[in-house]
Amino acid sequence: MNDAIREPLESDRQAADSVARLAQRATVQFFLDTAELLSRAIDADTVRGLIFLGIVSANTRHLSPGSPEGQAYAAKADVAPDSVKRGISVHALSHQVNLPYETTRRHVQRLITEGLCERRADGIIVRAAALSNPGMMRILDRNLANVFKFIDALEDGGVLAIRRARGA
Repeated sequence: MNDAIREPLESDRQAADSVARLAQRATVQFFLDTAELLSRAIDADTVRGLIFLGIVSANTRHLSPGSPEGQAYAAKADVAPDSVKRGISVHALSHQVNLPYETTRRHVQRLITEGLCERRADGIIVRAAALSNPGMMRILDRNLANVFKFIDALEDGGVLAIRRARGA
């Protein structure tokens, strides 16, 4: 590689290295804030909250933000109906959240017993009714505030400026 190409790449790497810890701190705080909100929303510990979130993610992963179907369920009040959700097996979920199968199974069973989740032929889903109750709507607002706080922290630390400079 010639020097004309190597110098900008090295400069990029140094700039990214200079904010790596700032990005990590902002991410950790965002994760903790979100975990606390989620645990409060479903009145559960952090592990059950993580499992709940894993199910939500698996159920709606195919609804990418830029797709027409994803946009159809973008507004706060537009909870994706159970009919468009894709279930996830407890086994796949345990791998996704990196927890033992039996631990995951016990937490999923509690979520089902509490009426937050449902077992279908294609796997577990979080029921639309569980995501559209007033408490969950308040949590959604608080989480959006957390997202903006996270973006502000990345902006303040210069992380987003480096991303923009890289054209990423």
